[in-house]
Amino acid sequence: MPGTEWQTLAELEVIVWQRFDRFGGDVKVLGPPELVYVRITPHKSASHLPTFRLASSGNNPDRAHLPYDDYTFTCRDRQARMGGDMGVKEAIRTGDAEDLRRLLAEDASRANALIRWGKNGCILTHPLHYVSDVLFAGTLPKGKELPLIEVLIQAGADLNFQRDREDGKKSDTPLIGAASLGAEDAGLALVDAGARPEVRGLFGETALHWAALLGEDRLAAALIKGSDVNLKDEKYNSSPLGWAIHGCYSSPAGNHGKQREVATLLVRAEATVETTWLESENVRTDALMLSALRVGSR
Repeated sequence: MPGTEWQTLAELEVIVWQRFDRFGGDVKVLGPPELVYVRITPHKSASHLPTFRLASSGNNPDRAHLPYDDYTFTCRDRQARMGGDMGVKEAIRTGDAEDLRRLLAEDASRANALIRWGKNGCILTHPLHYVSDVLFAGTLPKGKELPLIEVLIQAGADLNFQRDREDGKKSDTPLIGAASLGAEDAGLALVDAGARPEVRGLFGETALHWAALLGEDRLAAALIKGSDVNLKDEKYNSSPLGWAIHGCYSSPAGNHGKQREVATLLVRAEATVETTWLESENVRTDALMLSALRVGSR
């Protein structure tokens, strides 16, 4: 690729992945810097996928040219097209806080460059939200999320970022993402850093709704102070207390199992108790939940 320069193998990998993503494969850069090959591995068996040999530039192996394309990609072009920096994505996936710190020191704008992931790269996510995504998926070991969040926040990551969706709605904030994915400690870190609990998400819900649904009692306690405990979402027309009751008997993914404790917190914060909840069979046969709700129904 005359005129297209790269400085690191990770950067080169991004450039080639973008240029040849029509092949539907995974790109891997192989070999030492002075003699580099790019291998494109198909997701499915396909004989037409080539292997590209990349030539180095003389005696300086740290800066080379790609010989098989006539496109020039700048760092800004790559971020716009790819939805973020692949190095940041990999550092988060592997829980490498020091590498993430290095990448953000080079370019602080990476802290807010959206990350493309999921099947066919169809999901665009803010780095702070992506931390909770990979934690929920089990890719990132529990305990690795907090150093990553700290590094992102120090680099200026937007705590309340919301993307404008094509349907006119706003995406979930990193705080809502953490609460909805069961990343309770991540959510607490975001609240401590100043994330706004009252911001509403895709369903018109708040982070408190999700903390209630998943029984994240520590996070719920931190969110109640800045949330409307009687706010009803736009999809299910239910308050956080209603979400807590539903989550208690439905075992949602990411469940922490402390919905009864959350219900107690909400009732103490003057959440309205609806008669239909008291009359439901699940609640009537659950002494702890019934006790928590009856306090608020008096």
